[in-house]
Amino acid sequence: MTKEPIAYDSNPLADGDGKGTPDSPHATSSATSTPSRFGTWVNNNKLLTVIIALFIAGAIVTAIVVPVCVIHGCPAHSSSDQDDFPPGLATLIVSFNIREKNALDVIPAILHQYISRVLLEASNLQILDFDTEEVLQEARKYLAADIDISLLTRDFPMSRLVPRDANTTLSPAQLEAIQNVINNVGITNQGDADGAPTRRRLNAVTVNDPLYTAGNQYYIDRINATGAWKYTTGVPTVIVAVIDSGADMNHPDLKGNMWVNSKEIPGNGIDDDGNGYIDDVNGWDFNGGCIMYRNGYCVACGPTNNPQCVDAHGTHVAGLVAAIQNNGIGMTGVAPNVKVIVLRVSDCMSGSISASKVVEAYEYAAKMGAHIISCSFGTDYTWGFSAEGPAPSYHRQWYATYEQALKPLAEKNILVVAAAGNENIDLDRLKKWGWAYLPCLVDSPNLICIGATDQYENRAYFSNYGATTVHLAAPGSQIYSLLWQNNPNPALASTYGIKDGTSMSTPIVSGVAALTLAVLSSNGGSNYKATQAKDILLASADVPAQGRLPFLTGSRVNAGRAVYEAGRSLNVALKNFAPEFTGSRLDHAVTFKGFKETYYKAVGNQFSQDISGGVVAQSVRDGLAPTLFSAFSGFQYSTGYLVSFEAYLQLPVQGLYSLKLATAVPTNTLGLYIGGKPVPIGSNQIATFNAQGAGWFKLELRVAYPSARLDLTMRAPNSGIYQYVDAVQTSSGPGEFKVSPHSIGSPLNSAWHVHYSKVDISAATPQAMTSATPDMQYQHTGVFESMRMIAGEMKRVMFPNDPSAAAVIGYTSGILKKKEWPHGTRLQVVCKGCQVLLNGLVVIDVSEGITSSLSIAKTSSCLNLRSTDNYELTVRFASAPLNAAALYLSYSEGCSDSDYMFPIQTIALGRIAWSPEDGAKQSRAGYVGGLQCDVYRFSNGLPTYFNDYSKPPSWKVRLPNCPADDLNAPGCSGTWNFAIKDILPGLQAQTAAGTTFGVRCWSYIANKFASGTIDISPADKAEAYLGGIQVFDGKVLKGIPSVANMGKYLQQFSVEWVDVPITTNLVVMDGATPLRLDLTSMRLPIARIADVHGYDINGLRIAPPEPVGTVSTTVLSVRGDVPRLVNFDLQQEYDNQRKPLPTAVSAQYGLETEYSYGSMFARTLRYTDFEGFFFPPNYSPQTYTMKVDNVMGATTSVTMGDVTVLNSNRVLNRLSPPSTDLFQVHLPTFCNIYTRVIVKSQRDSETTIVKITTLRTPSDQMSIPDTVWNTWQWAPTRAASCANGLARC
Repeated sequence: MTKEPIAYDSNPLADGDGKGTPDSPHATSSATSTPSRFGTWVNNNKLLTVIIALFIAGAIVTAIVVPVCVIHGCPAHSSSDQDDFPPGLATLIVSFNIREKNALDVIPAILHQYISRVLLEASNLQILDFDTEEVLQEARKYLAADIDISLLTRDFPMSRLVPRDANTTLSPAQLEAIQNVINNVGITNQGDADGAPTRRRLNAVTVNDPLYTAGNQYYIDRINATGAWKYTTGVPTVIVAVIDSGADMNHPDLKGNMWVNSKEIPGNGIDDDGNGYIDDVNGWDFNGGCIMYRNGYCVACGPTNNPQCVDAHGTHVAGLVAAIQNNGIGMTGVAPNVKVIVLRVSDCMSGSISASKVVEAYEYAAKMGAHIISCSFGTDYTWGFSAEGPAPSYHRQWYATYEQALKPLAEKNILVVAAAGNENIDLDRLKKWGWAYLPCLVDSPNLICIGATDQYENRAYFSNYGATTVHLAAPGSQIYSLLWQNNPNPALASTYGIKDGTSMSTPIVSGVAALTLAVLSSNGGSNYKATQAKDILLASADVPAQGRLPFLTGSRVNAGRAVYEAGRSLNVALKNFAPEFTGSRLDHAVTFKGFKETYYKAVGNQFSQDISGGVVAQSVRDGLAPTLFSAFSGFQYSTGYLVSFEAYLQLPVQGLYSLKLATAVPTNTLGLYIGGKPVPIGSNQIATFNAQGAGWFKLELRVAYPSARLDLTMRAPNSGIYQYVDAVQTSSGPGEFKVSPHSIGSPLNSAWHVHYSKVDISAATPQAMTSATPDMQYQHTGVFESMRMIAGEMKRVMFPNDPSAAAVIGYTSGILKKKEWPHGTRLQVVCKGCQVLLNGLVVIDVSEGITSSLSIAKTSSCLNLRSTDNYELTVRFASAPLNAAALYLSYSEGCSDSDYMFPIQTIALGRIAWSPEDGAKQSRAGYVGGLQCDVYRFSNGLPTYFNDYSKPPSWKVRLPNCPADDLNAPGCSGTWNFAIKDILPGLQAQTAAGTTFGVRCWSYIANKFASGTIDISPADKAEAYLGGIQVFDGKVLKGIPSVANMGKYLQQFSVEWVDVPITTNLVVMDGATPLRLDLTSMRLPIARIADVHGYDINGLRIAPPEPVGTVSTTVLSVRGDVPRLVNFDLQQEYDNQRKPLPTAVSAQYGLETEYSYGSMFARTLRYTDFEGFFFPPNYSPQTYTMKVDNVMGATTSVTMGDVTVLNSNRVLNRLSPPSTDLFQVHLPTFCNIYTRVIVKSQRDSETTIVKITTLRTPSDQMSIPDTVWNTWQWAPTRAASCANGLARC
């Protein structure tokens, strides 16, 4: 349907004649010859040649037809011939009661050479094309007389329903406006007249097509297509056949959505798929090129395989269905992801459409898989025609033709969307008197008749109507869509333009129907759902605010509601889910292709709530077999258990996704979850959900009593194919261990702390191995100095004096150093039964090797790691028998099969067990003696436990507090029985009643507790960890290993209290007495070390490359003072002041300097913070004695690494006399050690003075004299350029 006259190519034969044998009209042939002189004359006198040829042909036919009557007898003429058989095309449409009957068998053979026949098998229609009207009339006599004839009609014309008085010619202003739209991609409409946004329902849908964003496609929002697009933009498996005038096959906004006949080889001249059509790659042209125009009709038209349009109508229609979305040009179709079959049925000159071509196109569309057929044409009537009496009898034959042609489409459940027409006719009245309006008035369950509304939601003035015959409406006025790109008009705007008519309403509804089918088929069903889609379209339509329209539903189509109702009709709510993460990759510490596999005891309802059963085992399903990536079988547990598979899915586009679970398992034993929320599973084991945007979604599949194989596949919104799920497993957590802050970024040695228990062979199971976590109680603790133990070496290391040990269960842990992983890595393990975890995530599972006779080697999937992170590497093991058990862990520098495997020792280090002397020799840590206690004041509520190591404590103090801090002073000791008020004297005076604190105290201790048991008070506020495992959980002692084979290694012991008052005693009991605190049996590592170039063990620069003097920042205390402590979180002081005092800089001195802030700060309590790196002067690890000189009215504290090496040892006031403090530390050599010095001053002078000296000791190999921390030994963390900046510039 169109408004304007159609321009045609000047060469009507350009597509070839396309004509073959009478019974095979789709075959094509061609011949060439050298023109003769006669041929040249013919070429120069074409019109005269045609007239002469027709005269000769007529004479020949007459000579043949007359003898036929003489020989065969001429059937009698009917008196109503003219009424039954109006003039028209030289084509008959016939059908017989006997399907096998051939019309040519009824007609005398002598006439066959002037007749071509097409058989439409599905509809049992035969189309007979005659060379002349005389042959047709002669043949008709014999056909009419046949007793089996059921349908006999002359082919009749259709109209493309052009609104008669509508001016569709684009004015120069309109052309300019469109050109501006194209030239200004991205300029959007600001809103409608009342200031409200034009596209209120767009929400999460983003469309960048300029005609839409500029508001020219008003009909998209009018029908709520954006609401539908939140669920689906269609799927390529839904195919819409557009029967029209062809289409611009190369239009950039349509070409990508053209249907392609994959079984046809283009251009080889062969009917490859055997469908009767040669080289029908994108559709078919049923009219082809015509050789002349006579009596108002094209004649001798032959089909071709090129449905390229020569006008704009068909392109306009096809674009409304499926113009490509988000390509940054032009417009968007209503269903921009469906495919379009282009079927051209218009003739070459007038653009008229004949019924014979339409019914043949129906047959083709059904044969080639169309699910929707869009028909923007109808029977031709004059404007405003009104039936005042019965229709001519041939209208019954016309109706019967379409009724018979539509019947096989209805049987296949193909939806036919037909235009109601543009003559302003009441179709109810036509139907009453038997007038044919086709195909709209055919009573067929799969047909829907469409009227038009204007931009004001009224019936368009031209639209036909009918309260019982026209089903519903869609916008049909001022509709922008595609035009013929090769239009002679050179302006770019000619590629797009406006048309009016029900021809435009029809493809809009066809697009909505395609979106509806995408949802209806999302649960795995067929796309042939015409009646269901029709019911949904009618039920979901909107009655305009102005009132009912003169149609059956009184409504205008609503795409969003139709899609929603389609989901409801599946008995599955269309669940909406937003992505947890966006971006091309997950920003998680560990990612790899695979599923986390966890088994639980099946307890209660496992599908409507969190899993309540305990964890039995954990494993991994990785991507080593990508073709069956999400095919699950070989379950470890079945009856009485539930298995959960978890991973992340990357969904590339928003829209409707379907997950199919192909399995013999009953549906009621399955559960699917996206982002922790259930997704209903249909009886056909398909679950559908709507992704509100592209990104990463957490998927979980639960299977109760797993036994039968289960294949999980997914269909995306823009695909009709179910594919195995390409899932990614991730970990962003810190892992299983609870360790103190220094251990997070500072590995101490290459030893691996191991916890294990001797068990019977029968107890070494996958379930027992999975339970080997820090929460388990173990009999033994010890150290692996290497992860390269060959068969039998595990037993020798773990049970040196116990030959009866047959099986073992346990785990060990270390960390991977920070490094670049440009190509990823793979881990490989050799063991008899083990699991390898990164940050608590299983990446290798060798559960099957537990009871094998030999160790098994297994490699992980390709692991993608961040270069900025340390990784907790854990190995759980269960081996029986133990004699043959090995444990060998290695890694690769890439993910290729040819990449070499290196021993893990080169990049993995221990952090739980520590040898102080070895750590110093390897320049990984120095040490001091004692217990470090960090106290937290929480302003935003207390956590249940300490899990945020990034926040510094409010105060730091080391116990016992000895005036002369000898590193190995045997006489300096204390007990673990103190309150916060005791270790922070003066804090109680400034603490409001009811205030509580958090405390973490930790150190490294030798071997086990003397008594073998501990008790902690207050118990309900405490947790305790030994060697990274929890030994106290706030209620009961969980057990301390009874055998400790630690050798020279110490293990970390830490206790954490939360929500404790300042006066409550914090007690740790070793048997019946408080645990003894001293400087010899308890060691604290001084980590956070950089090499001479400023790089730490992970290769990250943490220290400046060259000393630059000293930089300090001073703040005034606004919270009061803790008299005996100066080292606390100054950040809170910075935050409490609008601006701290200016940064003081000296480029000439180290920590022997003096700063003056002016007399206004004299006697004012102030803190000066020096932060930097100390460089030890010796060539070998050394115990250093440091001297701090405090001037009058000042005191100093020092922190190295995360350990307080010097507490302030006196109560301060402005008259406090000068003093000296000494402390000792054991430090590595040739390294930079993070150090923080805080001077608290309240002296009468406005100056702040600092001075620290390294004293010479008898063991100094270089006989270095006493040395002040000058620019060689001290480098600040902040550069001199910060002089005028804020405190932490």
